[in-house]
Amino acid sequence: MNDEEKKTVKKRSFREEIRLFLRSYGIIRECQPKYLILSLLKQIFDTTSVYVTLYASALVINGLTAGEETRSLIARAVAAVTVVFALNMTGMLVGYIEWNYEETLFNNLGYWVCQKRMGKMYEYAEDSEKERLFSRARFTLAQSAFPDHGVPQMARVLLSFLASLSVSLLVFFKHGENRDLTPLGRIVTSPLCFILIAAVILCTIAVNYRTTKRCNEKDYAFDRSTDDVYNVLNSWQDDDEGDHGMDIRIFGLGPVIVEEMRQNNVRTEFYRKKTRIQRPAKLASHLTYFVTTLILYSYVALKIHYGDIGVGDFVLYAGALVNFSEALKGIADWWNTVVRDNNDLADAFAYIDLPNPFYQGTLPVEKRVLCEGGDMDYEVEFRDVSFRYPGTEDWALRHLSMIFRIGERMAVVGKNGSGKTTFIKLLCRLYDPTEGEILLNGIDIRKYKYEEYLSIFSVVFQDFALLSVPLGENVATAEAGSPGYDRDRIVACCKESGLDVEHSDHLTPETMLYTDYDPGVIPSGGEEQKLALARALYRNAPFIVLDEPTAALDPIAEAEIYARFNEMVGDRTAIYISHRLSSCRFCDEIAVFDRGQIVQKGAHETLVGEGGLYRELWNAQAQYYEGESVG
Repeated sequence: MNDEEKKTVKKRSFREEIRLFLRSYGIIRECQPKYLILSLLKQIFDTTSVYVTLYASALVINGLTAGEETRSLIARAVAAVTVVFALNMTGMLVGYIEWNYEETLFNNLGYWVCQKRMGKMYEYAEDSEKERLFSRARFTLAQSAFPDHGVPQMARVLLSFLASLSVSLLVFFKHGENRDLTPLGRIVTSPLCFILIAAVILCTIAVNYRTTKRCNEKDYAFDRSTDDVYNVLNSWQDDDEGDHGMDIRIFGLGPVIVEEMRQNNVRTEFYRKKTRIQRPAKLASHLTYFVTTLILYSYVALKIHYGDIGVGDFVLYAGALVNFSEALKGIADWWNTVVRDNNDLADAFAYIDLPNPFYQGTLPVEKRVLCEGGDMDYEVEFRDVSFRYPGTEDWALRHLSMIFRIGERMAVVGKNGSGKTTFIKLLCRLYDPTEGEILLNGIDIRKYKYEEYLSIFSVVFQDFALLSVPLGENVATAEAGSPGYDRDRIVACCKESGLDVEHSDHLTPETMLYTDYDPGVIPSGGEEQKLALARALYRNAPFIVLDEPTAALDPIAEAEIYARFNEMVGDRTAIYISHRLSSCRFCDEIAVFDRGQIVQKGAHETLVGEGGLYRELWNAQAQYYEGESVG
């Protein structure tokens, strides 16, 4: 390995390796405890079946060489076959049950990782390095086969080791009656032979272990060094369909992607290099097996030659000795596998263990919900708030102070990058201010219970997300499937947003959206936006935030939304972000953002009359509408 690769490989003590291993199986035990028990049982049945077969074969062959009666030999054979059949059938049944639990385990591991992700700060979702850690955690815990490399493999090699050791010791200390031996015979039957064979086996296994360990370290370093380019080019290969399929076809990007992949030849070269990396380990494994098998078979043959064991015992003892050697090698291979998997597990746990410095308050947010007859009396204040994103030096917002009260209609406008979306993220406490504070009814929002504080906001983000679930569940969100699921209210909210799901042929509350899991309907962009707005209305929160809520709507639908906007919002506070300034005229107040600061504030007519950035933006758009521009 070069110096760069050595930096990539994790160096851990034996205790740290064991701690990682036990922690991973603590997660498996939490997600599906029966899987571990069934895996152990399956290995017990499989191992027992192997040695019963060897023992029964030896009995039958010894019986034949000793000239036993045919009836006795048949009885032995039938008994052996019956026992082996019963063990195999039981092991097969346990294996089938284990497979079902394994499928459940991987599903539960996926849920477990997603729950951990949902519990992390939103800041991590916008951090590329944290997202890379999450991808590794999800792959390692929820998609890779690491459970198969742990307890099942460990149980298999340990059980095989104990069983083969018990039988193998018999052959070393079993002696025949004829002790008039040649010098070679005396060596073969002496304890020294046992020591020499054990030493040779241990040496070959040590060589195999070291070779495999070094190959695994190189393999891990190679995987990490190629993460980015491989993932990018792999995504290009998959982008001939889905979200980018139309662009690829319209602009003829297919040949570009194919040529890029051909030039980089990433898949072929990737696996070719991985094969070269693992080649020494495979060669060492084959040589180990060849040397140990040759020595052990020769030893058992000599024991038969000198009359220490019968001909039939060759099957039993040779098989046991080879299994003993394989078990020792298996233990070394298992530990190498644990160390290799621990590299990925360490990355996974690096994400799981990311701290949550987000302060979790304890104060309840008093619920003043309209449908319960409350007064919806809330006031939010930004008091000298400044913010910059983690890892950056530039301020996204600077010295922002403003107050808005319940029932107000505020529009937030400005050029791209002026801080509008950052303002919303801070309002909804997806981030905390770098400086200053945000107050809800005079109290710092960090002192409130986080989930309760979030519950007072309904937000339609510009890049909102709908899920591949029925339409009604998309609208009802957290209430979906619970006793609070209100179908009539879903229909009413959809109607308010301009979507009649009660009389529609293709969109009803029960319609499955998208085709990710089941055949469903792919709504148009305008229908998606109306559904997102219906979801915000359904929540009935005191604050509703709309980020370009009509960008995908046709002019008629947009006009209808604005015509009844006040009716839809009701007594809620509405914060409206838009690049279409003509849609801001109904708002009580307009805040104009520029370079992270509010540079103007007031009603539409006032701002147009006083000049400045707002009139500049207005005239840039109004020139396309007759009689609207201001000189």
